[in-house]
Amino acid sequence: MSLKLDESTLNEWVANEVEESETLEFKSALPGRDDRGKHEFLKDVAAMANVNGGTIVYGISDEDGTAGALVPITSASADAEILRLGQSLDASIEPRLSGVKFSAVPITAGGFVLAVCVERSFSGPHRVTLNGKSAFYLRAQRHVTEFSYPQLREAFNLRTLAEDRVRAFRADRLARIKSGRTPRRLKAGAQYAIHILPLVSFAQSTKVELSRLSTENRHLLYGRLSSLSCYHNLDGLVWASHLDAEHDHKYVQAFRNGAIESVGFAGALIDNRKILPSTLLAEEFRAALAAQLPVLLSLGVSGPIAVAVTWLSVGDYEFPTTNYHSTRADRDDLEVPEVWADSIDAVTADIDTVARPLLDTLWQCFDVYRCPLYDEQGNWIAR
Repeated sequence: MSLKLDESTLNEWVANEVEESETLEFKSALPGRDDRGKHEFLKDVAAMANVNGGTIVYGISDEDGTAGALVPITSASADAEILRLGQSLDASIEPRLSGVKFSAVPITAGGFVLAVCVERSFSGPHRVTLNGKSAFYLRAQRHVTEFSYPQLREAFNLRTLAEDRVRAFRADRLARIKSGRTPRRLKAGAQYAIHILPLVSFAQSTKVELSRLSTENRHLLYGRLSSLSCYHNLDGLVWASHLDAEHDHKYVQAFRNGAIESVGFAGALIDNRKILPSTLLAEEFRAALAAQLPVLLSLGVSGPIAVAVTWLSVGDYEFPTTNYHSTRADRDDLEVPEVWADSIDAVTADIDTVARPLLDTLWQCFDVYRCPLYDEQGNWIAR
């Protein structure tokens, strides 16, 4: 999990004697240029990436496991050091780490403090290789140690196990939605379900501070809203937009592990014909991603993510493919395979990297090769 640091935050850490932890480490000096310094740096970064991620702060002394004093780095250029350390990572850690960010915090009195933010990686475990010697490291509490054989075997299987849990979770949620066992009561008929599923939520015991959303008066609903209400439940937080006194038009369930479920009514009745308003549904899907992904990032959720969309109970609904023609799906439920992305940050910056392939697949369910709301270059051109 990355941290947004400034000089004020660093001074608060020192004043409050903030303790080091599994995800936070203080060092007074930058890694040395000799083999010992290189190995120490590589070992620390790989160990964090192999467990829960974290931040290494160079420029704060470690006093018995707490932030001791601000020791700004004045003997080197921040850009040059970031380049040097980045090259060391590329040359000596395999598989290559992509979730490492360097942040130089300028200090008013002179110099800088360098923060190395390491995301929890799911492409590992990552091995450090230097001068012909290799080892796998993990961080436990405030210490770095080598993997045992059982730990290493488990680490190699972690991503596959987490992906299986993601698919099982989605299947269970869709079964509940289909049977009406939802946190809010929706109008009967066609429904859509959108799932945003961070891999980290299913790889370890992750808990997200959803209470922050309530205190900051933030919500995860999206698109067109007739109203807005927030509710607490066993799973986390729910936001709903009401349709009438007994039904909601749509809801968002934010789970305590960081997963997000959005469900809404998907149909329309036009001249006594049941219609799926394709453009509106596509717009709702994109709006959900645009609203919810930045919130996940703000809550500290990072790493790979699965995005999935499902249309339920649509078998007797018409899907307009042109102004003069409509068709129906060949089944009642359209459960599109999830699309995976390696970084929540990247999807947040360009939601159509996952939205377009999912919408293309939905349109193919109605015998249309691709979603016409994108041009040939993949740009959104909703009409």
